[in-house]
Amino acid sequence: MLDLLQIAPPQSVRIEPFPVPETSVRRRVVGLDVWLETRPRASSPLGRPLIAVLASTALRLTHLEDLHGRLVWPSTETVTTTATQTRARLMLRDEDAHLTDQAIAEALAAVGGIATWSLVRKLEEFDAVEAFTPLGCSSRTTTLSEDRT
Repeated sequence: MLDLLQIAPPQSVRIEPFPVPETSVRRRVVGLDVWLETRPRASSPLGRPLIAVLASTALRLTHLEDLHGRLVWPSTETVTTTATQTRARLMLRDEDAHLTDQAIAEALAAVGGIATWSLVRKLEEFDAVEAFTPLGCSSRTTTLSEDRT
């Protein structure tokens, strides 16, 4: 019979801490991640049309990434992907501003004019510390380790 008390506990997962929102002095929305429906094809042609439609909004396109985490724009070459969605990272033009809900609605209306979007995530920072996943990562950096308290 298996004695559960004899089994070593699993290693703990340490996650990079974000500032605690309740104790933060300044919280602001600095951008959006917008998932766009795409047919399996080259995703990089979305870059220029998105730049054009966002020109009159508070946001600018910084990156396009497929669901496999591959950067497809900006790129020096056309990247063909089999992914059915592409994540567009949109950041504020004015780095000291706060992204309002009205500005978000305007940007989504502009994007919706050229592509179907399926999911939107606000990108926030707390006390000038980014509280969102960098592009090219499916999740925040984690390390498996012994408890180091």
